[in-house]
Amino acid sequence: MEWPKNRPIPDPRSLTPEFHGRPYPPQPVKLLIALLSADPTLFTTAVTQLQKSYGPVDLESNVFPWNTTDYYREEMGENLLRTFVGFECLISPEDLARVKLETNALDWSFFFRRFTLFSSPSQP
Repeated sequence: MEWPKNRPIPDPRSLTPEFHGRPYPPQPVKLLIALLSADPTLFTTAVTQLQKSYGPVDLESNVFPWNTTDYYREEMGENLLRTFVGFECLISPEDLARVKLETNALDWSFFFRRFTLFSSPSQP
């Protein structure tokens, strides 16, 4: 189901009673992916691969130490680093399961290099 192109998306705060309970297709969302590694050079390689699937990156955080948990220590070692990237092209929230499977496959391709990806949608 697609939102009619000639109809603006209503602001939920201004909906009148006749709109309540009426289903509408989900709005597109921004794809954000978190990258985690002890080797910062893998971030560039991973982002290049991700851009092949999801298009240009328009947001990128600084790389920062990820020392808030020991959860990944056994699998990935110590001195982990994290960064986040956001993609210019918006996606349907319905595509998130496919994106998760695709990023899991990319994650496995980096497995022996101690690297992990996490994907999630965000409202633009």
